[in-house]
Amino acid sequence: MSKIAIAQQIETILQKRQPAVVKITQSQLSVQSLLDSFSEMETLKEIFVKNQENSEIWKSLDFSFISKKLVAAQADLERLKERFNRKTLRIGVAGQARQGKSQLLQSLTGLTAQEIPTSSGGFTTGARSLIYHHDSAETYAKVHFYNEQEFLNEIISPYYTKLKETTPLMLGEMPASVEQFSKAVLPTMENETTGGLTVALLNQLREFQKHLPDYRALLGSNEKRIEREEILRYVSQHNPDGDEKYQNYRAVRLVEIYTRFPLAEVSSIALADLPGLDEIKEGEAQRLIKSLAQDVDMVLFVKLPAETGGAWIQQDMNLYTLAKEALLPIDLAKCSFMVLNRHSNGNNAKLCHEMQKGAKQHGIHTQDVVVASCIDPIEAQEKILLPVLDYMAKNIQAIDDEYLNAKREELNVLRDEAKQTLQQVGEVLKSAGIGKGPEKTFSEIFKNFEASEKALGNYVNELKQRRNEGKRLTKPHSN
Repeated sequence: MSKIAIAQQIETILQKRQPAVVKITQSQLSVQSLLDSFSEMETLKEIFVKNQENSEIWKSLDFSFISKKLVAAQADLERLKERFNRKTLRIGVAGQARQGKSQLLQSLTGLTAQEIPTSSGGFTTGARSLIYHHDSAETYAKVHFYNEQEFLNEIISPYYTKLKETTPLMLGEMPASVEQFSKAVLPTMENETTGGLTVALLNQLREFQKHLPDYRALLGSNEKRIEREEILRYVSQHNPDGDEKYQNYRAVRLVEIYTRFPLAEVSSIALADLPGLDEIKEGEAQRLIKSLAQDVDMVLFVKLPAETGGAWIQQDMNLYTLAKEALLPIDLAKCSFMVLNRHSNGNNAKLCHEMQKGAKQHGIHTQDVVVASCIDPIEAQEKILLPVLDYMAKNIQAIDDEYLNAKREELNVLRDEAKQTLQQVGEVLKSAGIGKGPEKTFSEIFKNFEASEKALGNYVNELKQRRNEGKRLTKPHSN
């Protein structure tokens, strides 16, 4: 398929995603109605328990389990809506550090080590970034920051959780605010029999606390536009020479970079640059890999076979397994490629081809295993990007349908659970002669519930119909 044909097909795919956004929004409203029904029940429960009216019966009713599921479903639907509402198809680049993923991104975007840091240059990626094509010759970025609560929940909390699992250290309770974290007394490792992991985790946590004054003011900041020469200070841990450390990245949730791609014909794509997975801090491996499910449509794994020998190692399998689990319900084999980075001198070419043949035997199942030089812009485009885009143009709709079908099944189960729970509640209360509370009758609550349950059921059926139609599409294969 030609570059122009690929570009046109991608535009068509993005347009076809829009009707799904409307349906997902309708589903969100229905789920919210279910949540409202349980919230009203919880309110009545509190009133009757407080008034000691059949309090034992009310205490026996537990709505928290199904309510938590509904809240999680709302968040899941919001991510799904964001995915289908994007104006681009996104390709994420993942891998262990020092494998060539930054070189690949540089080759595909025309950016340099001044915007996309490489480990070989003595400085490494610290923050997640998305790189978009735009027609202007100007390169700039938009920086999005964590607020204080997001910072605590997504960055600091995983350290406390992991440290309490791996060591008897008296770490104390998780700080409720950034101010509390700044004053927390972190334990030393003296007289403790602990493994290297615990020492590393505690040192990383200390670094966040030690440098808090350097980046604290950025937490909660509004979106900030920065020029090309400033980008490195927000995405990297060090300067190009490695002699100056940056701390801004600790407060950064996402950097969106806008530049003119060499392959300008295909403009409706974006590339996601993720930190090398053995460089990032505790909790971010899971968080970043999971973001692939909501931030990208296709994953490129990058692996650099050593010139002196070596093959697939446990870290490769761990990364693949982690991504596979995080991307569920999407089948990773249908939405990923493995890139074996061939040195420009060709010294590792033989090993690249041997590993290409043996990938499946080692449990690496991707749509294809490609051998190419990531540092060569022509090879990166012709052997990696164009084949990936061609595959996406032909198969992304089938992958979308598979994703929607999985969500349909989840909604079906949740809808039935919610309905069954409310019916059981009604039976318990009816048998106890309860059901005519002055605040709101149960018949009204159930009436609202039935309306939302019906609306959700209608949406589920529409997704099922779309899935059945999608089954007639050509199915992608995997290696």
